Amino acid sequence: MTRSFLTIGVIAALATGPTVSAQAPPERGAMTLTAAEMQQMAAAYPGLNAGAKSVDAGAHVIDFWLESRKGGAAESATGIVHSEITEIYYIFQGKATIITGGTIAEPKPFAVNVPAWKGSSVVFNTPTLGGPFKGGTPRVVGPGDIIVVPPGTVHQWGTVETPMLVYFIARIDPSKKLTAGYVNPALAGKP
Repeated sequence: MTRSFLTIGVIAALATGPTVSAQAPPERGAMTLTAAEMQQMAAAYPGLNAGAKSVDAGAHVIDFWLESRKGGAAESATGIVHSEITEIYYIFQGKATIITGGTIAEPKPFAVNVPAWKGSSVVFNTPTLGGPFKGGTPRVVGPGDIIVVPPGTVHQWGTVETPMLVYFIARIDPSKKLTAGYVNPALAGKP
């Protein structure tokens, strides 16, 4: 009798438990940003910033940007920190010092207006704080180097040691505040 109740209990638990769907996740196309496309972007926007491509990657949006900084000392003594996104920098050309870590003395909301192509600017739509910072670790970076800046990490460019620093940023946005599906006109027709 005990065995019957146990068997019935197991069958009832299985029947009322969560069901597993046999459906596959929605199909997503792969997105690439090739070395040739990076060259094409750098040539199309010399010394400027511009969005390259973005993709909805399911749990987050990944947004790729071309950015440039002119040679010389840091443009500002303001460090910034993003609360939600991870940034991954790929140094394409040039040499500079990046400072990561440390603290911001009096963090205030910071509107990141990125000067972009055609004289416009793009408001970076993710919570960001900024202010005078102290501490951190300076690192000299150059072509081929990759820097990962997790959420909550203060960062700032120091001196750009070459006439121009050109790098690409992959921003991983779990809040999906960045736009997915963008392809820069210079790369039109390339997924």
